[in-house]
Amino acid sequence: MVLNELGKLYSVEDIAERLNVSSRTIYNWINQGKLKVLRLGGSTLRIAESELNNFVLQSMNVKEEK
Repeated sequence: MVLNELGKLYSVEDIAERLNVSSRTIYNWINQGKLKVLRLGGSTLRIAESELNNFVLQSMNVKEEK
């Protein structure tokens, strides 16, 4: 199932706290296309654990091993 592959889903605030940046920074990354989100309903955004891991690895210029 696709949801299992995504892993845990985080809010913008959760990600901001984990990366020690502001929520505004997370929204900027989303708007710039650097961080992909899932839109649930109207304004609810969630970031998949797999997307967060990919984003962090890309930011560090590390290739993910599969």
